Amino acid sequence: MQKGQITLYIVVGVLVLVVGYFLMQKSAPAPTIAPQEAMFDDVRSYVQDCLDTAATDTVSNFALSGDLRNVELERLEGMTRAVFKSENDVPSMDLALRMIREEFLNQIEVCYMDLPFNYDIKASSLQANITYGDGKLTFYTFSPMQISAAGRTRKVFGFASQVQYQLDHYLESGKEAVKAITMNPPYINISALNRIGNRYTLGHQENGRYDVSVFNGSNTLSSYSFVVEVP
Repeated sequence: MQKGQITLYIVVGVLVLVVGYFLMQKSAPAPTIAPQEAMFDDVRSYVQDCLDTAATDTVSNFALSGDLRNVELERLEGMTRAVFKSENDVPSMDLALRMIREEFLNQIEVCYMDLPFNYDIKASSLQANITYGDGKLTFYTFSPMQISAAGRTRKVFGFASQVQYQLDHYLESGKEAVKAITMNPPYINISALNRIGNRYTLGHQENGRYDVSVFNGSNTLSSYSFVVEVP
């Protein structure tokens, strides 16, 4: 056998091996997610969705009430508003974040209780932290969660949710409104407070109280509402 023939056979053999490899790869079944992993994903997704809803509801409550402490004024439609008598009554950023965190903790307990799954799920030491930056509130939830199903166990240590809300902008705008209204209530010039990207509505209440809303859009998460009591 000549040397050229041997080389040809080698080349043909290599080509056959390469083609055969690719055909086997193409016909191989696609990898599937183990049933246990799908179970764990179901639990994680359920808790994450619950926490996302709780974060949005917490911010919505803050926006509608002015703050989340014991508010002073009960409104006819069942809503409540914080009553500010001076600009110093408007929460600082630190205080607002603490109040939002406390409200969030109250709302998320249900996310870890009576989960609708027939798995062994254990959670403890529920904690939360709230940070603010770039117009977003970020809710970090920490609770070691152990999920056991079909003889396998997974641990989840934390979740994160974000809500777009201009907290610093609304707190500062609230201070401006309270200052303007309380300094010279007979001559409130609400149009002077309005500016591009920020508007106020003012409704007169009995007993020298004004229902005020600062807004920058058409939904709850683009507003901040409270009551100002004049001297």
